[in-house]
Amino acid sequence: MIRRPLVFIACLFLMIALILMKLHPIRGNPPDVPDNSVITVSGRLSDRQYKNDSFIIILEKAAPEKGDPDKTSVLIYLKDHHGTLEELPPIGSRVTVKGKFSLFDESTNPGQFDMRRYYLIRGIDYRLFNGRILSYGKKYDVLREKLFLFRCRLGAVYDKLLNGKDSGILKAMILGDRTALDPDIKELYQAAGIAHALSISGLHISILGYGLYKVLRKIKIAPVAASVFCMLFISMYSLMVGAGTATVRAAIMFGTCMVSELVHRTYDLLSALALSLMTILFTDPLYIFDSGFMLSFGAVAGIALISPVLRKNLPFGEKKLMSGFIVSLSINLFTLPVVLFFFYEIPLYSLIINLLVILCMGILVVSAVLTAFLGLFLTLPAMLPALVCHLILLLYERGCILCQSVPGAVLIAGRPEIAVIVIYYTSLFLICILRKRKRNICFLPLLMLLPLMLFIHFPREMNYTMLDIGQGDCNIVSDRKMNTVMIDCGSSSEKEIARYRVLPYLKYMGVRKIDAVILTHTDNDHICGFQEILTIRNKGGVRIKQLILPEIDEPDDKYGKLISSAEDAGIKVSKISAGCGFRVGELDFRCLGPGKGFSASDPNEYSAVVKMKYGSFSALFTGDIQGEGEKQMIKRLSERDKVTVLKVSHHGSRNSTPEEFLENIRPDVSLISAGRNNSYAHPHKELLKRLENIHSEIFCTASGGAITVRSDGKTTKIKQFIR
Repeated sequence: MIRRPLVFIACLFLMIALILMKLHPIRGNPPDVPDNSVITVSGRLSDRQYKNDSFIIILEKAAPEKGDPDKTSVLIYLKDHHGTLEELPPIGSRVTVKGKFSLFDESTNPGQFDMRRYYLIRGIDYRLFNGRILSYGKKYDVLREKLFLFRCRLGAVYDKLLNGKDSGILKAMILGDRTALDPDIKELYQAAGIAHALSISGLHISILGYGLYKVLRKIKIAPVAASVFCMLFISMYSLMVGAGTATVRAAIMFGTCMVSELVHRTYDLLSALALSLMTILFTDPLYIFDSGFMLSFGAVAGIALISPVLRKNLPFGEKKLMSGFIVSLSINLFTLPVVLFFFYEIPLYSLIINLLVILCMGILVVSAVLTAFLGLFLTLPAMLPALVCHLILLLYERGCILCQSVPGAVLIAGRPEIAVIVIYYTSLFLICILRKRKRNICFLPLLMLLPLMLFIHFPREMNYTMLDIGQGDCNIVSDRKMNTVMIDCGSSSEKEIARYRVLPYLKYMGVRKIDAVILTHTDNDHICGFQEILTIRNKGGVRIKQLILPEIDEPDDKYGKLISSAEDAGIKVSKISAGCGFRVGELDFRCLGPGKGFSASDPNEYSAVVKMKYGSFSALFTGDIQGEGEKQMIKRLSERDKVTVLKVSHHGSRNSTPEEFLENIRPDVSLISAGRNNSYAHPHKELLKRLENIHSEIFCTASGGAITVRSDGKTTKIKQFIR
C-alpha cells in the first residue's frame, strides 16, 4: 500500500462511497404523477435504439412540463415510427415527447431482478410508453452523431456478411450494441459463465489499443505520436460504443499505460485500476452497486493480485502455455463472491470455457475489426475474417452446450452472507501476501479450499415464504436442512413467473431440489408456473422429486395432463385426501380435504387443504377452497386445529374464509396472495373485517411484496420484502 498510494486512496474512497450510499440509499427523481398518466417531457437525446420491434430513445436532463428542469433521464418507447434509426432526431438535439408515464418494475421478491434499481444506477428514472415526438431542435452533438452513424454502418456490415446470431454477438462484443443479441445465446453464455465476452472489456481495449500501438511503432511512428494517436482512437471508440463502466475503466487504464510510456515510468496495474475506480465513482457513485462494475474491477484485481502468486507456486507456472489458465483461475477466484451474491449459482466448468474464450479472443477481435472495416469497402476480402469469426463463435457455442450437457454443470449455492464475503476476501489477501515471495506446499490447497466457505450456510430456521407473483399463489417452505415443499405455483396476471420470480428465489435461498410440490387444484393461477418449470427444467437447475395432487373422482383434462407431464419429467406423482399425512424432513403435513371420493365440477371446491406443523408452529394452506368442499373441511376441524399462520383462500375473495371457519382455527397471522390493482378488488373489505374481528394480523403481497415467516418451532418472526 505504501508503495502504491493510489491504491490506498482508492480503498478509502470506496469505503466512503459505500458509507454514503448506505446513509443515502438510491432514490430516483421521477415526476409526481400517477402511473399511466399522459405527460409531455423535453430533454437532450442521448441514445436511440431499435429493440424487440420497437424504436427507443433516451432523453437526459429531461423535465416534464410542470417539473424541475434538468433533473432526470427518461427512456421512451416510440409509437408509429416506421422509418429507420437514422431518421430519428440526432444525438444531442433537444427533443419534446408526449407519452404514457410508467415507473420501472421494482423487485418484490428475494432474488428477483430489480429493474428500477438497474435503471436508476444508469441514471434513468422512468419510462414513457406510446411516445410521440412533438418537436426537436436543429442543434445537436456533431461528433457523437457521426460516431453513432458510423457504428450503424459497421453493424450493417456484420448483418450483411454474417448470420443474425453471429452478427448480434459481434455487435454486442465490438460495437457495444446488445439490441440485436439473440436471447438464447445470451442465456447460453450466462449459463456457461462467459457472459463477459458479450461486453466490451479490458481485453478488447488491450487488443485494439496495444495492437494499434505496436503497428504504429513497427512502421517507425515516433512513440509520442503513436501514444497520442492510440489514446485518441480509444477515446473515440469508447464514446462510439456507449462508454460503459468496463469500457471506461479499460480506456483510463490504457491511457495511464500510454502516459507511463511517454514519461518513462513503470506501469503499475493496481495503481491504474485505482485511478479508474476513483474516476468512475466520482462521476457516478451509484455504480458501486452495479454487478457489471464489480465484476469488471474484480477481474482486473484478480489478475493483478493472484496471477503473480500462482505463477510462482503452480508447477510450470512460468511457462507461457499456463498463462491463459492462470489468468482464468485468478479471475474466477476473485470474482466468485460477486457472482454468487448477484446470481446465486456458478457454472462448474466456467474455468474451462473461459480458458477457451481467452485463448481465442485476440483472433476473434482482430477478425471482427477486419470484417467491419474491409466490409465498408470490399465485400469479398471481408468474407475471410468473417468466416474466422463464425468458426470461433461456433466453437464458443458448442463448448457452452457441451459444458451444460455434463451432469451437475451448474451449482446452486444461494447468496452468501456479507460477513462470509468479508472473511473470504480477507483470507484471500492474506494467503496471497504471505506466499507472494516464496513457494509453500500448503499454498495451493489453501487457495483451492477457500471457495468452500462461500457454500457453507449458518444454521437456519424453518422458512416459509409467500412469493409475490401477482394474482396467483406460490408458497415455499423449507426446514433447517433445506428440505423444501412448494404449495401451488401459478399466476393469472404475470408471465413467466417460474423464470423471473420462483426459480430466482429458490436459487437465492440455495435450494437445489424441491422434495414435494403440492398443487391444490388445477386452475391456471395455481399450476402454470409449475408447468413452466417442467418446460425449462434442464435450464433451471432445480430438481423436483414428487408431485402431490388432491385425490378426486372424475378428474378433468388438466388433471390428467399434469400427471402425464410430471411422469414424463421423471417426477413421482402421489394423491392425498382427508386424513392422509406425510413428512418432509422436519416438516409434518396433514391433509384436511377433500374427502376420499369427493367430486366437483368447479376445481376450487376440491382444493387440497393441508396443515403443516414444525414444533409448535403451524400453517394452514387452503388453496381456493369454497362451496361444498369448504363445508366438509370445516366439519373436520376442531379447537385443536388452531394455527399460527393461515394462507387465506381464493386471494381474499368476499365469500371465502367464512366466520365459522375462522372461529375454529383463529390464526395469529393471515397471509393473502393477490395482485396489485387486480380487477377482482382482492382482498375484499368483508374478508378483511372478518380477520380483524378475530384479531389476526394481516399481510398481503399486493401491498408489501413477498412475505417471509421464520420460526425455530417456538417463536415466529414475520417480515415483508417491501417495508
